[in-house]
Amino acid sequence: MTDTPFPLVLSMTDIANFQRCRKLFHFAAVQGLNPIKHAPAVEKGLAFHEIMAHHVKSATWPDTTSEMLEVAQAYAERYPVERHSGVSVYCERPFFVEMLPDMWVRFTGDKITVAPNGVTILDYKTFSKAPTLDPDLDFQAKTYLVLAEAKWPDRGMYEFEWHHVRSELGRFLKVKGDAVWTEWSADERYLVNSMILADGERNLFHGELIACLLDIQDAFENERWYRTALKGHSPYTCGNCFYRSLCTQDAANGGNLTPDDIDRLTEPAEGRYALDDVLAQRPVGRAETKPVGCSIKWRR
Repeated sequence: MTDTPFPLVLSMTDIANFQRCRKLFHFAAVQGLNPIKHAPAVEKGLAFHEIMAHHVKSATWPDTTSEMLEVAQAYAERYPVERHSGVSVYCERPFFVEMLPDMWVRFTGDKITVAPNGVTILDYKTFSKAPTLDPDLDFQAKTYLVLAEAKWPDRGMYEFEWHHVRSELGRFLKVKGDAVWTEWSADERYLVNSMILADGERNLFHGELIACLLDIQDAFENERWYRTALKGHSPYTCGNCFYRSLCTQDAANGGNLTPDDIDRLTEPAEGRYALDDVLAQRPVGRAETKPVGCSIKWRR
């Protein structure tokens, strides 16, 4: 039996990982392993998030040679950051909600706008091919909306928006045998989806979230960290999981990764935020997280 590390702090990603595969959750949340990720799509997404975080917080652009700077500037021209009196805009700021005794959920939006009459959570997704929303993203939105209402009650409307941003401004097309640079139209470059939960749906999902957290408690207490075979072609299956190499090696070793395996297959990860400041009702010592890109690559 493993003691649950109370106070337990989980992110939305941790909860989604647990629902997808308990072994994945154990690698990421319990062992704190960070697999090596050097996919070009991920690097583009990371660069876009970092550039937008800088712009939202300072109203300036960073000094960078990244090709994603022009992509971010074009996006900000179409979707400018609005700043109004009485409206708070948070970028990569972690917030904590105690969902069960000594069990906290941390949520960090790419941009969260809190107004007297509503809360909007915005999530950037960069892409090269036209994306399709996955059910897990619905889970992400519902989780954020439940947490936002718990954090900022009585604000009226709670909305989650996905802003899908194409990672290239244009492409080369053949015109009479010549390659001609052609920019994507605004409709091709930006795809926006949103979600607002009805009262009944929000209450239902709140109960499902609590049930999932109770399952996580049980997994800690009874060491229920089994694998789930996720077949198919999407970012959320075993074949495209960043932890695939770790999982394969772990299974080959009979359920035990050696220090050499960890050194070879992982890279250092930033530590989690301690709840000391939150529990003491002090400002969070590190009020910002490092922006993390979420670039979706779809296999046709």
